[in-house]
Parts: sequence; structure tokens; C-alpha cells
Amino acid sequence: MMKQIIKYATLMASLGLAFQANATIFDFEELTDTGIGEISGQLANGTSFAMGNPSESAFDYFDWTKDGITLRAMGATTTGAAWAYLDAKSSGKGAGLGVCSQGLQGSNQCDPGDDDNVTIGEILKITFLESVAINFGQTTFRDADHDIHFPDIEISLDNGSIWGALDLNSELVSDTFFFRTQTDGNQFYIDALTVKDATVPAPAALSLLGLGLAGLSFTRRRKS
Repeated sequence: MMKQIIKYATLMASLGLAFQANATIFDFEELTDTGIGEISGQLANGTSFAMGNPSESAFDYFDWTKDGITLRAMGATTTGAAWAYLDAKSSGKGAGLGVCSQGLQGSNQCDPGDDDNVTIGEILKITFLESVAINFGQTTFRDADHDIHFPDIEISLDNGSIWGALDLNSELVSDTFFFRTQTDGNQFYIDALTVKDATVPAPAALSLLGLGLAGLSFTRRRKS
């Protein structure tokens, strides 16, 4: 009997991977330009930012929770600190999340103004509280001119120790995603990320597991 239960549990756990919950879209352009979404964190000037919509701003870090998934965004350079930067539309074209590293002007605005995407020597750090799967085939990037972009960039899934080319058709699982570029022609913003929780079996799979165990129990009663 116990062997049968273990067999069913293993089968249902594998089915859980096929019945993942619906994906969550973290749309940084929408966050900045429309006021939809709430984040909290610390602005680049050290001021706390609590539960609101920021418009275009530089952050030491910010946290954004949607559908029970919490994302943290930060910026860095290869030699030190930088800011995560939420950039607004320009000439009617969307932007999204980049990095500012040279300086600030006004109210947490990047200076110079064109240093707000991810350029050579900068690292965009996106981390999660638990492991998630990011579908890069459904992730939108933009270039320095805010046009839709398919950049050749590098990714690290281990806090920056090992880097490799990002396959834009891949789905990768981690709790840490670092991004960088090695060429000016591949500067980028992340417009939106498509994310799924990779740690919890979907309810449908859990229901099937319950039905499987109930069936085993029923079979045992009939035989007794």
C-alpha cells in the first residue's frame, strides 16, 4: 500500500510541473507611465518610498509584489554601486527598467539623461524571495531609442559569479537574475518580465494527488 502511495505522489508531483499557475507579468513601463502597481523601497537620495507609484525615478532598491511573488530590483557597476532606474516613455515609445550610475539631478533623475538603460560596466540585479521561472520568450526588451529590441546580453543566475549568453527563447529558474551587456549596440531596458512561481505545485496537481490517494483508499476497502 505504501509503495502505491509513493508511486502516486511521485506521479502527481511531476504533473505539478505541467500545471503551473498562471504567469505574472511585471510590467515596468506600465508601472512608470500609468500609475498601475505599487512598489516600496528607497530612492537614490536616501528617501524611503512606501507603497505607491513612483513615475520616473532612481532607486537604491525597490520591491514589487504581485500575485504573491515579490521582486527586488537593484543596480550596480562592475566596480561599485549604482541605481535601479525606472524610465518613462520618450516620444511615445515605452521604456522600462534600467540602471543609472553616473549621477543624479533634480528629484532622483539620472544625469546625464541618456545613462538610464543598462550599458557597458553596469549590472541590473533582479532577485526574488523564492525560485521563479522567467520565460524570456515572453519578456520585452527595448533599446537606447526605446524601440523593441532583441539584445545579445549576458545573464548570471548565481549572484554574478558565472555569466553566459542569454537565450531569448529560454525559460530559466532561479531566485537571482543578473543582466549585463558587453557592447554599446546591445544597451537595453527591460520593459516587462513574465514570471511563474517555481516552488509550489499547482492546485490542479494537488487535487489530482488527493483523488489518487482517495482512490487507493477505496481500493483497499474493497479488498478488505
